[in-house]
Amino acid sequence: MDVKEFFDRLAEHWDDDYVPAAPERIAAAFFAQVAGARVLDVACGTGAMFPELLAAGAAEITGVDISTEMAKRAAQKYAADSRIKVLCGDVTKLPLSGFDSALIYNAYPHFMRKELLIDAMARALKPGGRLTLAHGAGRDIINNHHSGVPHSVKTPLRAASVEAEVWKGLFEVDAIVDTPFFYLISGTRL
Repeated sequence: MDVKEFFDRLAEHWDDDYVPAAPERIAAAFFAQVAGARVLDVACGTGAMFPELLAAGAAEITGVDISTEMAKRAAQKYAADSRIKVLCGDVTKLPLSGFDSALIYNAYPHFMRKELLIDAMARALKPGGRLTLAHGAGRDIINNHHSGVPHSVKTPLRAASVEAEVWKGLFEVDAIVDTPFFYLISGTRL
């Protein structure tokens, strides 16, 4: 099973039990740079972060998800909002550029090749654009949550300081949070 197939199977009931995890935790690192910005929401799922991004003043949101079913649901939910565009595809292969900010929220373990993801984010963002990777729970909680998930669709979440090493040369990391309750890496494109 691959990541696309895994999330296609979950899409129908994804929103049933979804409880947003305190998006204010990433406000200092990310939402402060959203007002008036073109924002890329990577692995957007059904669009759970769209309302928070719009409330923070995003001028335009492009959500991308590899799952056809997740992307379809996000597009349907927000079809009436011209500020939101949803793409289905592998973000590492799409020709994305010119974004002010990019967010990867609660999805990082499902990117099997982190270096390809970070390269794609560097191409997608303008120089000085902000990339924020965050999880609404700590590393141990995330890894335990994924304990029953097939290995073909996940990688363990490593210490944020270790993950941030992948960003070197492309981003200046200026925020790392790795607590039992929250995980974040954020930086600007060089």
